[in-house]
Amino acid sequence: MKLTTLLINGTRRAAALTDQGLALLPTTPGTDIGDLLRAGTSLVDFQRLALEATQFVALQSATFATPIAEPPKTFCVGLNYADHTKESPYDQPDYPTLFLRASTSLGAHQAVVERPQVSDSLDFEGEMVVVLAKGGRHISKEKALDCVFGYAVGNEISVREYQFKSPQWTVGKNFDGTGTFGPYIVTADELPPGGSGLKIETRLNGETVQSSNTRDMLFDC
Repeated sequence: MKLTTLLINGTRRAAALTDQGLALLPTTPGTDIGDLLRAGTSLVDFQRLALEATQFVALQSATFATPIAEPPKTFCVGLNYADHTKESPYDQPDYPTLFLRASTSLGAHQAVVERPQVSDSLDFEGEMVVVLAKGGRHISKEKALDCVFGYAVGNEISVREYQFKSPQWTVGKNFDGTGTFGPYIVTADELPPGGSGLKIETRLNGETVQSSNTRDMLFDC
């Protein structure tokens, strides 16, 4: 199942991709997919809501919003592909290099990303985004994928000039609207466990500039 959040007359609306187009889920206007997940909406609930939908938006006329506008936490794993680490000034770590993104740094599919005035460059990074349905504490690795609701495509756009000014990457990774992802969250039941074995590719002006596979991640889901 593919779920998304649309902007309809400036209001966020949760939607699902169907054969009839993008079905607006019969939920309170202003609600996005993240709101529904935090309320405990299950995959079965989403499937039911899609079947109950009476309003549809044509794909070509849709305006996408960030699927989840205000996630409580957005953890990112840096240096997670050996080839990418070789392009950086860092050694390959033996423990995940974690950093956080603020919700204001997230952006939507097809959104315009503004280059900050303090730098003359933006750097692309194709990513796989993991969306959790639930969290908790003291979760074993064997139970980790039970928490995953689905996956999305992301482009983590970095301002390297500022990322490398400090051992902490916060500034270079948190310019407004640079963590774009979507348009869809694909539910976990439609993909391999952990999202492993998926081709991940980035193109810039039609040229392939990044090509890898999620099975090559050093630290998996």
